Amino acid sequence: MLTPILYRPAVLFISIWAVFCSYVAHAVCDKREAGSSDRPRIGLVLGGGGARGAAHVGVLKVLEELKIPIDCIAGNSMGAIVGGLYASGLSPEDIGREMTAMDWDDVMDDRPPRPHRQFRRKRDDDNYLVKKQLGFGDGKVKFPLGAIQGQKFDRELSRLTAPAAGVRDFDKLPIPFRAVATDVETGKAVELSSGNLARAIRASMAVPGAFDAVEINGKLLVDGLVANNVPVDVARDMGADTVIVVNVGTPLLKRDQITDVFAVISQMTGILSDRNVEAQLRTLRNQDIYIQVDLGDISTTDFKRAGEAIAIGEKAARAAHDKLAVLSSEPSEYRQYAAAHSAPVQKPRVVSFVRIDKETRIGEDVLARPFQPLIGKPIDYQTLSYSIEELYGWDIFESVRYEIVRKTETRVCSCM
Repeated sequence: MLTPILYRPAVLFISIWAVFCSYVAHAVCDKREAGSSDRPRIGLVLGGGGARGAAHVGVLKVLEELKIPIDCIAGNSMGAIVGGLYASGLSPEDIGREMTAMDWDDVMDDRPPRPHRQFRRKRDDDNYLVKKQLGFGDGKVKFPLGAIQGQKFDRELSRLTAPAAGVRDFDKLPIPFRAVATDVETGKAVELSSGNLARAIRASMAVPGAFDAVEINGKLLVDGLVANNVPVDVARDMGADTVIVVNVGTPLLKRDQITDVFAVISQMTGILSDRNVEAQLRTLRNQDIYIQVDLGDISTTDFKRAGEAIAIGEKAARAAHDKLAVLSSEPSEYRQYAAAHSAPVQKPRVVSFVRIDKETRIGEDVLARPFQPLIGKPIDYQTLSYSIEELYGWDIFESVRYEIVRKTETRVCSCM
């Protein structure tokens, strides 16, 4: 039996307007700044690989131990997640702790907690074999663009990137950053350099078929793995003189492993990825450093093995110690770098008001009601999460997303 077809309108966007201090603008990793220091401008390139990308955290730990200053970061998929969080000011320890503590089974399940769900939807769990719901709009049945729409995953990304809330230009993050995605219409790589950081990261890791595609600036975007999985050229365009490249890609399947349609799709995606990765690696120069992380049987979906992947990444970086040590800076110079590229200490952000940014048949006062307890208080992410789940549990929207917006801005900067 199939789940009944429901009319589910588009995504509901919520703007949480808050007062908080501004980020200090940081210089982009630009060749124009090269004269300010004798050292080369160092770009970090973090490739995609799903759960295998947790290894990037281990590499970051070693880079910090060796006091290697990173001037810009370009990442794809999980490389965009780790790179984006690091660029926004989180430490490798913070990122690793979040990855290993996260309940990945729950995060990858779009359904709200059972107490928030309607009685009818609870009964669907008991009565229907296929749980995914179809939609109906504009006079036709609508299928989802991915198996996972990312309702909970998006919320976690918004929480983790909260230090960068309100920063629209990624060159003004503590470390300039680019996420890479693929334009579904053209097949070309798209560099995301501005907008909402969480949304850019989400687009970069939207594995075709697995995660819902993301629309940004009129383009429908998915994971950059089929267009530019290890974006060396992006880091160079940001002004990097030397690049440190970390590849965590999955080896192609052997003949006896290709046993079903899913394996065929995975293999074809892997072939496309390998081709663009090889093209990027051919551009490496003598001063560049390449780290290939051998993650064994850890698959792209083994998120529960994040701790293992982090340890393997650290080991791979230590194996490249002699090459990396050449890029180490003096302790005093590194302290100056760290001070200039760390996230500023911010005062608690107080919510001024909540705005619903999607026209619906339901009154804004009704939709905003679950968020009333937030107003006039410092942002409480647990309460915010509870309110989002309550509204999503009404089961009338594909997803409910939010963005924290500066009170002083004149434009609503909602997730798209």
